[in-house]
Amino acid sequence: MANKKARDLFEKLKKETFSRKSPHEISLGIGFGVFLGVLPLQGFKTAIVALIGVLYKKINLIAIFTASTVFSFIPVVPFVYFFDYWVGAKILSIPVIFTMEFFKHFNVKILGSAVGALFLGGAVVGITFGILSYFLSFYIIKLKQSR
Repeated sequence: MANKKARDLFEKLKKETFSRKSPHEISLGIGFGVFLGVLPLQGFKTAIVALIGVLYKKINLIAIFTASTVFSFIPVVPFVYFFDYWVGAKILSIPVIFTMEFFKHFNVKILGSAVGALFLGGAVVGITFGILSYFLSFYIIKLKQSR
């Protein structure tokens, strides 16, 4: 019974996501969702998705929410955020400080550089993966719709 309800819900979401929307609208939602999902904004993503949905009617809201949620699963978050931080640290030419030494000598100044690197890396990774996700999903959706 629960499986049938879950399957029905999935089918409704799939139908709503892919029907009446152009590949561009769906792919734009996926691209924005991936961008938001990679940014270190835990706790604010749903509000941002809702705001985007209100401001930009041409973007598929379900696609944004789904794509951003993929990166919010608890087991995934540390890996995504560490990668964001690592990219930001490399761009800023600062050492990667999340070591045992970091936790022994923790202070606000060190944390400040880590937060800056985390957000910069998140923006770079988010933009890169968001654009790649847009084009990949656009191609896949066009292929699926042509069949």
